[in-house]
Amino acid sequence: MLAFQTLLLNVIIFALLIIPGYILGKQKLLKQSSLTCFANVLMYVGMPFLVFATLLKLNFRTVSVSSILISVGASIFAVLVTVAIGKLCFRGESGQSRVCVFCSSFSNCGFMGIPLSQILFPEHPEITLYVSLFNVGCTCLLLTMGTELLSGEKPKQMFKSLCCSPILISVLLGLAASAMSLCEKLPCVITYAEYLANLTTPLSMLVLGVELSLISLTELFKSPKAYAVYAFKLILCPVLTVGVFGGLLLLFDLPDSIELIVAIFLATSVPTAASAPALAKKYGVDGKYAGILTLGTTVWSVFTLPLLYFALSAIIR
Repeated sequence: MLAFQTLLLNVIIFALLIIPGYILGKQKLLKQSSLTCFANVLMYVGMPFLVFATLLKLNFRTVSVSSILISVGASIFAVLVTVAIGKLCFRGESGQSRVCVFCSSFSNCGFMGIPLSQILFPEHPEITLYVSLFNVGCTCLLLTMGTELLSGEKPKQMFKSLCCSPILISVLLGLAASAMSLCEKLPCVITYAEYLANLTTPLSMLVLGVELSLISLTELFKSPKAYAVYAFKLILCPVLTVGVFGGLLLLFDLPDSIELIVAIFLATSVPTAASAPALAKKYGVDGKYAGILTLGTTVWSVFTLPLLYFALSAIIR
């Protein structure tokens, strides 16, 4: 298992990526009107190519079907449980209540979880695979259930949005390319995909930094609802999901049990999905509040993620 100090350092580095955007926002070099453009680059270029590049490099033939199903199943469990509990706790049809449920349930496992797994566990690429598969399940739910939470779209409209989603298209293309070993036959394809995939993490944190510059720092800490969201997203979600799936994995001693547990932990303990503010604005709900919650979970994850990992390491050592 990874050293506690190494994990803490990398989480802090990720959080510090917010600083350039914050400075640019404060100096009025990047304005709020620019964020929609950046959000579109993330949603239609960066994230699809990140998923495609990740899948392209992975060899599914070395992974059991049960491990794949567990990775996707964990994402469905995590989202469904937190959405159900969130709807009970954040009652009401107001935009702010819907934003609270959304931000409690959807993780930044694509923008932060996948890069973290690559940096922290370079000798265990299967962890990156499991986080990527978790992200696929989470993204599909975000584009359906998440869209419904924020916009009230009907299931038929949500299904159409999912089918036309660049994320789903990138998943299908990535799976096909991986099955054909395209990375080995045409290495230039992965080089091209990685150039665009590398936009994702710095650009998403840049957007968060600009969002942070537009609000008072005290707003991150003064809302009682916000603390409930922080607890749901950063503590309840990972503890419940890792507790259930980790217990089953250790009980039945399935292949790659430890790697799966670590992957599920990383995917659930990272902050709220970085796309939350952009999506909230797109569907006409409280985008500013979504930004506050997203930034708040990012700040608090510097403390919660390493501490929870320390506790997990003590249990599965």
